[in-house]
Amino acid sequence: MKEDKLFNKIKNNPQNIKFKEIKTLLNHYKFTLERQKGSHQIYKRENILVNIQNIKGEIKPYQVKQVILAIEELLGGV
Repeated sequence: MKEDKLFNKIKNNPQNIKFKEIKTLLNHYKFTLERQKGSHQIYKRENILVNIQNIKGEIKPYQVKQVILAIEELLGGV
């Protein structure tokens, strides 16, 4: 699947990641937009919350790492 390739790409290099790519991943792993305040979007699945921001079409590296950790937690610590 292309989402698996995207996840591996992002995991290997969490720099300069497009906001659109992160949203694609979150949607693929069934995260839903819980709420939005300003530029912050909070996605949720089960008891896992992820906060992301669209900064000129990109996402901050620390937020990319949080998304990676959240997805790995869902996958059982892969």
